[in-house]
Amino acid sequence: MAIATLLSLRDNKIPLPACAVCISPWVNLSHTGEKNHNNNDPILNPELLNTFALYYAGDTDTTDPLISPFFADLKDLPPILIQAGTNEILEDQIKQFIEKNRLTGVEIELDLWDGLFHVFQIIPILPEAKRSLEKIAVFVTNKLA
Repeated sequence: MAIATLLSLRDNKIPLPACAVCISPWVNLSHTGEKNHNNNDPILNPELLNTFALYYAGDTDTTDPLISPFFADLKDLPPILIQAGTNEILEDQIKQFIEKNRLTGVEIELDLWDGLFHVFQIIPILPEAKRSLEKIAVFVTNKLA
């Protein structure tokens, strides 16, 4: 998970990249505090998420910040671009994550794609996939300048 990697780099005093990009990040494996699950996502569903959370976390508490960055202090992280679709099962937790971190001073940009689903960028025939990757390139280029 990109945000957990940034946290680990920061905490171990390893130089951070100029920016980070997260595509449909799963920021809260505990699913605590979610208002809703978007059931229009053709890729993921709540049962799969629960199963994957157990596989990923193992014996570690799913509220551990390195498992669920939702619970982390993002202070001193570089700018982050998050892309997600509005038919994304993770949309609600991504929005909550961004809202929670607005006051930390970390620049987090949310790029929501109307009617699209979890990791739509991997479908090369979607015109939105190409446009989203172009937006990522612009974001990274601007942060490196």
